[in-house]
Amino acid sequence: MLDIYEGYSTVTDRCFIISNSERIQGDHVLRIDDLTCEDVSMLYKVVVFEYLAYKVTTDLNKWQYHPLAKVVEDTIIKIKSSKYKEGYDKL
Repeated sequence: MLDIYEGYSTVTDRCFIISNSERIQGDHVLRIDDLTCEDVSMLYKVVVFEYLAYKVTTDLNKWQYHPLAKVVEDTIIKIKSSKYKEGYDKL
C-alpha cells in the first residue's frame, strides 16, 4: 500500500493514504490511532474509501486514464498479469 501511495503521489497531489507508518509523512497521510493489528486493519479501513472513490468517480464521469498512471503501474508497482493487456483490449 505504501508503494502504491508513493507511486501515485508522483502523478497527482490528490492522493491520500491511511497509515500510521513512519515511512510516510505529509499532509496527505491520515492517521488513525487504534490498537488493531496493522495487517488486518487495512482490510476494514480501505473498503469505505474504495467505495467512495468509485462512487465519486462514477458520479463525476472521471474515468479517463491519466498517462502517468501507466508509468507508475509498469515501473513501480507492477500489478498487472501478462494477460491483462489482452483482456483489456477486448473491452
